[in-house]
Amino acid sequence: MEKMTGIRRIPPLVFNCPFCRAVWHSTNFGACFLIALFESLFMKRFYVDSNIWLDFALDRKDNIRPLGELAFQFFRKAVREKWQILYSDIVLRELGKELTKEEIWQRCFKMVSDENLLGKAMVSVEQEKEAEKISKQQKVPFADAAHAIIARDNNAVVVSRDAHFGNLFKVVKSFLPEEL
Repeated sequence: MEKMTGIRRIPPLVFNCPFCRAVWHSTNFGACFLIALFESLFMKRFYVDSNIWLDFALDRKDNIRPLGELAFQFFRKAVREKWQILYSDIVLRELGKELTKEEIWQRCFKMVSDENLLGKAMVSVEQEKEAEKISKQQKVPFADAAHAIIARDNNAVVVSRDAHFGNLFKVVKSFLPEEL
């Protein structure tokens, strides 16, 4: 006769993970949840606008500040602190107006990609539709609205000098590179 231990076996529950939509059993739920929680608490993620990449690549200056140096300091801190840096096809298009593809990779992305900190955020049709809507509502360029939505959907903060992000504060947080 089997001895009763007082422990009742409960069948595992099956549900979708809220982060990755994978099917999880209660016995293994938490892996992606814990990863997302860890990333949100300990890993900083930044979506860098093209104006910061150009400041860095072209060592730009304005009348007062060395913008290229400020961008360099941000990227150096990102490497030191192991922050994840995101870009998208929209950033590539904007950079492509002033740099060749090779220059984009060598002068912009190399510093963070060599440290495996560079990630490409994909743009969905839904994000483009939402960006169009927000662009019209907030009277900001489509690309800036798209940057904000992409950053939000990737749990990232925008790094930019663009004043339009002040109108997008309900969508995403944004900072100057020297504020980080």
